[in-house]
Amino acid sequence: MVDPLANTLDLNTLSLDAIDLFGTVHLLPAPGSKQYTHDVDLGHDNLIVRVTANLDVPSRQLTWLLTTLDKTTLQPPANQLLGFLPPNQAPPQGEGSVLFTIKTLAAAPNGTVIQNSALLNFDGTIQNTPDVVNNLDTNAPASNVLALNNPIPNQTFPVSWQATGVPADLKDFTIYVAEDGQPYQAWKVNTTNTSDTYVPRPGGHSYAFYSVARDMSGNIEPAPGTPDAQTLSTTAVDPSLPRQLALAGAHPNPAHGILRVAYTLPSSERATLDLIDVAGRRVARREVGAMGPGPHELSFDTPRMSAGLYFIRLTQAGQVLTTRVVLMR
Repeated sequence: MVDPLANTLDLNTLSLDAIDLFGTVHLLPAPGSKQYTHDVDLGHDNLIVRVTANLDVPSRQLTWLLTTLDKTTLQPPANQLLGFLPPNQAPPQGEGSVLFTIKTLAAAPNGTVIQNSALLNFDGTIQNTPDVVNNLDTNAPASNVLALNNPIPNQTFPVSWQATGVPADLKDFTIYVAEDGQPYQAWKVNTTNTSDTYVPRPGGHSYAFYSVARDMSGNIEPAPGTPDAQTLSTTAVDPSLPRQLALAGAHPNPAHGILRVAYTLPSSERATLDLIDVAGRRVARREVGAMGPGPHELSFDTPRMSAGLYFIRLTQAGQVLTTRVVLMR
């Protein structure tokens, strides 16, 4: 089998892949291989089939050669009727296939036509395989989050997004949100939906959103320099409602550098917020009861702490709440 490779393909990225014979033999060259040799014992008539594959760079030809040999002499068998591929009376006993992967040149423009076929030579009988044609798609899709009302007094609000031009090969979206100017966090990951309901934290916070679209070819829209949509949530905590001890946890999570923890106290009794490592050691403590009843946020500075899993523990009046956070460097 000889496969002439088009000039639009990058030979440096070629990698030989599976070679299948008779439905029972499965050979797998190492990833990135451009040459390969393996002997397969046929289990009859003292025969082997030598399988070789080779990329000849100057001619840009990829060749597989399968040769029946006498196991003792390593020469073609004297009986010319003996071979490695029997009649395909009970498929796949008479079938074989080869596979390889290759990328286009980085400079290949969008829409480049990639055409490939191979020449089969079986005991002197030559046959060409049908052409396989693909069009190169390097254009990333575009999308945006639709404008939001500003401000929003509701306890929840809808967020919608859309692709630009409704591309036929659109796969999904990932929606990002940032609260009060903090780093963006993925809110909806690889979703095919085009809207959802966002629940802001009480107390009044600003939110910024943007979308990233992905297509079937794996092209991913770059993140925009500015958010697609912004709003201010003016939802307040109702002072008439009884408060309970609550630990909303760290945000963002995983955290980098500064660790911010959101929690709610029902009273001004003594309360502590502890940071504990996986060995059970307390690495930081804050006395927070004096902050009084209501929602609060506190920051831990973590420059001397190792990356890993930590536990946040909030304690007041004998009640203990715990959550987890991952610290990254």
